[in-house]
Amino acid sequence: MNLGLQMIEYLISYFTRIPIIWYLVIIAFTLLIAFMLKKLQIYKHLSQMQVFGVVALTMYLLFILVATVFSRQPQVNYQIKIQLFSSYAEAIITGDCILRWEIYFNIVMLFAYGTILPIISKKIDAKVTIVTGCLISIIIELLQLILKRGTFETDDIVHNTLGVAIGYVLYKILKICRKKCSRN
Repeated sequence: MNLGLQMIEYLISYFTRIPIIWYLVIIAFTLLIAFMLKKLQIYKHLSQMQVFGVVALTMYLLFILVATVFSRQPQVNYQIKIQLFSSYAEAIITGDCILRWEIYFNIVMLFAYGTILPIISKKIDAKVTIVTGCLISIIIELLQLILKRGTFETDDIVHNTLGVAIGYVLYKILKICRKKCSRN
């Protein structure tokens, strides 16, 4: 089976384990944010793309929090992995495909953050995007640690931050292409 199909199967199996109530909470909260933007008339100062960015980012981050923290059951035997790149060593030594997919997934997980955040404001540069993406990853890992849901891993923070950086690079490439296309 090819790599793309394996990744799709992995993601489907991962996200189908999340109870439907969490998806409803995400949708409800996102609609609440959209309503508040409209009610507070903040949207008048934002372009349609910026409003879309705020709503999409809200929904996306809620989904990430649910998927990585709140949909998981608390664990009795909780693990903390602070040795940098230990997940690579474990994946190579054991040959475990699931560990490899978790590495890929953690890189992809915050990829969209890197592409959506700069849409909200022209003042948001690479540094702000990457630092805030890293902070979000740290918050996720700390929530997993405090609530004992998942495993606290420094590798996850590195992978998530890498995903944000790649997402930002894609945003910049698309922005350059858009400018070139609009000139023609």
